[in-house]
This record gives sequence, structure tokens and C-alpha cells, in this order.
Amino acid sequence: MAAKKRRNGEPSAPADVDTAVAKNAPTDVIVLSDSEPVKINNAHMREIKDALDDAIRRMLTRPDQFKQNHMHTDVKLALGWGAVLVAGATGLYGYFVEFEKAKIGVAVGVVLYGLLSTLQYLYQWFVEKDIVFVGKRRSVAGRIETERIILSSKLNPKPRTNPTYTLTLSYNRTTNSGKTLLHSASPKPVVESPVARWFDKEGNMDVPGFERYVGDLVAGAMGVKT
Repeated sequence: MAAKKRRNGEPSAPADVDTAVAKNAPTDVIVLSDSEPVKINNAHMREIKDALDDAIRRMLTRPDQFKQNHMHTDVKLALGWGAVLVAGATGLYGYFVEFEKAKIGVAVGVVLYGLLSTLQYLYQWFVEKDIVFVGKRRSVAGRIETERIILSSKLNPKPRTNPTYTLTLSYNRTTNSGKTLLHSASPKPVVESPVARWFDKEGNMDVPGFERYVGDLVAGAMGVKT
């Protein structure tokens, strides 16, 4: 594991103590690396949140980190594409079949389209909610251990002059095919951080600083001392 670059005023440390690992904790948590610069329109709240969320995903899907679970995206895509296909098929049916004969089929297509679109909306708001990342990884250290992590985020745009970004983190580490719980961190909101902490006036993101912040939060949930 490469040593982190130290900031001015910080004492240097050898690479092998870059991360001090607690007993029975995983040895690899977050590996910081040179990241591409990110610049956004810092007057656009959605763009700010997307930039921060994307930074989390990039961190946690690096080599030797977590494998992302895309279930929520897959479900939404399936419902969305299903609605599109039903709409297309209904339109074609209504075009090629005369009105009186097509009424029932078109009505069924409209109902199905509405149902699929509604299910997609409900799934996003009541199942996926604010989830940004769902990941899992396995390690072998005398036994097979499985780690699962879920991060959710919210952007509070009020007050407008000082919006804040909040993370909620859930983590557990198990063995014996999930039957034995070794460590867990219950879902709870992490202290809010002001958006201005991560972006300058031109919209340039402090990617290394944000990665250190999230890395410390994840390491703490894992029971790792940094």
C-alpha cells in the first residue's frame, strides 16, 4: 500500500504504518490515489451532489476495495425499459389496427405503461431512497470473511449560502456464510459537512480532501484506526 502524501505541518510516517489496523479488522480499507480533477457548476445543487456521490463510488470500487452491487439500478432500468417497450408496442398496435378493434389492447397497454412507470417511481423513493453505494467483498485470513457496506447521502440546500452534505453508513463483517457477525456499524447519519469545504468559488473539487474524509468515516465503521 502506497503511503499517503503528507500535508504541510504533518509529521512523516513510513509506508507500512499508513493504516494501523485494529485486531481482526480488514487490512485494506481505502487506498488513496491520484484522481482526475473535478470541476462543476457550484450553483447547481444536483451537480454538486452528483460529483460527491461519484467520488464515493470511484473510491470504493478501486482494486482491492468493494464490488458494487447494481441491483437498484438494474431494477429501475428493467422497469423503465419495460415501460418504454409497452409504450412502443401499444403505439404500433394502435397504428396498424383499426380503432374499434384496438381499443381494448391500447387500453391494456396504457394501464401497463402507467403501472410500470409508477413502480419505477415508487421503487426509487421507497426502496432505493438515498442509497449511493452498495458493496461487498470477501477476504481470507484463516477463514472466509464477508464485508458489506451501504452508503446513502443527502444534500441539504438550505440555507442556500451554506448547503451541507450528509452521509449515512452501514457496515457489517461476517463469517461462516453470514451466520457469525464479527463487526457491525448500525446505520446512522454522519455529521454534516459544508459543501464549501469541498469546492472552491470556481467549482473545483478538493478530491483528495474529500477522499480522506470519506476514507476515515469508512475506516471508523470498519473498526480500523487510521
